[in-house]
Amino acid sequence: MKDIGLLVIDFQKGMTKYMPYALDQTIHTIQSLVSLFRTQGLPVIYVRHTEGEEEFKEGTDDWQVDPRVGPLPGEFIFNKSHSSSFKETPLKPYLNEHGIQKLILCGMQTEYCIDTTAKAGFEHGFEIWIADQGHTTFDNSVIPADKIYLHYNKIIFNDSFSKVLTYKEIEKMILSHNH
Repeated sequence: MKDIGLLVIDFQKGMTKYMPYALDQTIHTIQSLVSLFRTQGLPVIYVRHTEGEEEFKEGTDDWQVDPRVGPLPGEFIFNKSHSSSFKETPLKPYLNEHGIQKLILCGMQTEYCIDTTAKAGFEHGFEIWIADQGHTTFDNSVIPADKIYLHYNKIIFNDSFSKVLTYKEIEKMILSHNH
């Protein structure tokens, strides 16, 4: 299964320092996915949100990918300035060039960049899977983060333009196709 890639979206120090919902579990899941993909020789692709704001100002410490899940030298990392990882970025050409047709998404924030990237990826013809317990968000003024997370996993993401899979389901799928 060499046509699959892991997309780690906006898991940056400027976001994780504010302790989003279920941060420890999210880090564990992303670490497990990154390790699985690396050991199977599959691409791990990183996305950094870049804007003029302090947390996302290019080159600042907060702008860097959280080192607990961070990239190794040679892993593809690119910057975006929209919620979609596809809009005005080299992601689609990179995926096409490397024959990647399926994406596992993880990172931040559930209702913004994960959601928009999943929908855009689907529109571009990619098969999209969302890693259960691999994405997170914050409380907003109306809905607590745990409810946002559950709403997106159970209602928005699952079986419409994407599918939500547990780490174990992802691991089984990758290992069964790579051997």
